[in-house]
Amino acid sequence: MGALHELIAEDLRARIDAGEWFTGEKLPGVHVLMTHYSTSFDAVRAALQLLQLDGVVRDEPTSGWWVTSRGSPWEVNVVEALHAAHSALDRVLAAAEAQRKGSVTFEVDSATYYVLTTALLQFVQEERLRLEEEGEESASREHLEVAEQLYAEVENA
Repeated sequence: MGALHELIAEDLRARIDAGEWFTGEKLPGVHVLMTHYSTSFDAVRAALQLLQLDGVVRDEPTSGWWVTSRGSPWEVNVVEALHAAHSALDRVLAAAEAQRKGSVTFEVDSATYYVLTTALLQFVQEERLRLEEEGEESASREHLEVAEQLYAEVENA
């Protein structure tokens, strides 16, 4: 069993990898972490410094600790991420259709942006190919046009 600060660092890394905090997001303050882990300032600070050495967090002296990395992109479950992006896209399309305003604004972090644009691009490519092979269906053609427009708008945002 490792030292307490190593165990805290492992737990914080696992929580970051699980998406509790995203790249660019501020971690809870040291005192909040001290309370959460029922330990001293020195143990929490040592844990954060270990994560800093690994490039997972950075210390901004006037504002606290910030997540700089969520680990290797190769650790991402692509199928799960694409399903999540597809679900998000379905919600966005449903909201746009319900409001018929032609515009939906929502905030995304860099990981969600990457997954969303990748999923949109993959959908557009697969739908084009399917329509070429199977012929034209008006609903599928409309979905393709919406996805192409949405992809262009997201890329230009």
